[in-house]
Formats: sequence, C-alpha cells, structure tokens
Amino acid sequence: MKDFITRKTRSDAWGEDLSEALKWDLYKLADYEAGCDRLAQLKLSGELNIEPPSRAGWYRFLTRRRAEENIGRIQGGVAEAEGIAAKANISDATLVNALKALAADRVTSGDDKAGVAFVSAATALIDRMQKEKDLALKSRAQSVREDELKIAQEKLKLEQAKAANAVKAVEDPTLTDEERVKKIKNIFGIG
Repeated sequence: MKDFITRKTRSDAWGEDLSEALKWDLYKLADYEAGCDRLAQLKLSGELNIEPPSRAGWYRFLTRRRAEENIGRIQGGVAEAEGIAAKANISDATLVNALKALAADRVTSGDDKAGVAFVSAATALIDRMQKEKDLALKSRAQSVREDELKIAQEKLKLEQAKAANAVKAVEDPTLTDEERVKKIKNIFGIG
C-alpha cells in the first residue's frame, strides 16, 4: 500500500483544531474562496479566530474530510451488509471473504483508504466470530460442569442413603449377625 495510509494527520494541520460540525460545514462548501469567505464571516462575528489556510492546505483539508466521509460511508455499508447477511442466513465467513474481496478491489483501483476500511471491517468481523466461538465454548464447558456437579450430587445422595441404611442394619436388634452382614453386603452391592 502507499505510504500515506500509514501516516497520521499532524495535530497542527490546518483545520484539525476546528469542531467536527465546522469541519463538515467547510467541507460541504468545497470551494477555496467560499471556505475563506465563511472563515472571514466567523472571524468578524467573533465566533472563531483562525486564519484561512493556504490553497494547498485547503485541499489537504478537503482530502482528509473526503477520506473520513468515505470511511464513514463504508462502515455504514458494512453494518448494513451484516444485517442483510444475517437476515439471508449468509455465514459470517462468506461475509468476511466478500469484505476481503472488496478490499482487494479497492486497493487495486487505487483507493487504499477504502481498502483499509474494508480490511478493518473484515478483521472486526473475524474478531467478533472468534469471541462468539469462545463464548459458545465457555457456555458448553459450564453446562458440562453443571451436569457433572448434578451427577456428583446424585451419587453423594445415593451413598448417603446406603450409609443410612447400613447404620439402620447395624442398629437393628431384630437381625442376627449373619442377617446383618448379608443386608450390609446387599446395600453396598458386595457379592
């Protein structure tokens, strides 16, 4: 990919200290002179005290805004595509592959920022799929532990019942020693 993708906007670049609303208002004007006129109006009214940018600075500003607009549009489109895919029972894996294909298409057509946005969307979807798998595994493991606990509790109850019956057999004065031994063996399942 081209180098400008990895570069961050400088914090002192013209327009970076403006409010988001004003940035978008200026972006909609698009024309350099119209932008300078709007800034002059804001300066006269006392709402803003900023010098207009150079012509090159203005176009860099518009380029950054356009990229943000495209990324926002792509993110909205991806969210909509996920909703459509869910309704149509299209698997997440198929959607990830589609996003990768769109990313490759955008990069090969020279729109690196859109390509990065599609790759980011695919990555986010992959992360979400992995988290869902992890949650399903944890839920399954919890279910298995609960089942094992129920079985252990049932075994404990059976053993307690056997022990109580054995105590009764030992304390039963009506039984002979031979009958007592036979009953205890029977309670514990011994030959």
